[in-house]
Amino acid sequence: MIEGTRLHGHDVVRAYWERQFESTDPHVEPTAIAIDDEGRVVVDVYQVLRAKDGTVLDARMVQHAYTFRNGLVARMDVL
Repeated sequence: MIEGTRLHGHDVVRAYWERQFESTDPHVEPTAIAIDDEGRVVVDVYQVLRAKDGTVLDARMVQHAYTFRNGLVARMDVL
């Protein structure tokens, strides 16, 4: 996922992750979790994205920020 991307709704976030696992082999390892001033759950992650043949396509630290509504993800931002 490209920084600055915003996904709205539980189903949209779920579909994003399903597509990621179909086309690539992503590994996202959380390194820290915090609540920001807007009440979002912000997760610092080390993300390694591999092609299905094992070739590393991308490896870096990113932040995923989740907004929850009624116990479900309402929005996901990549910061």
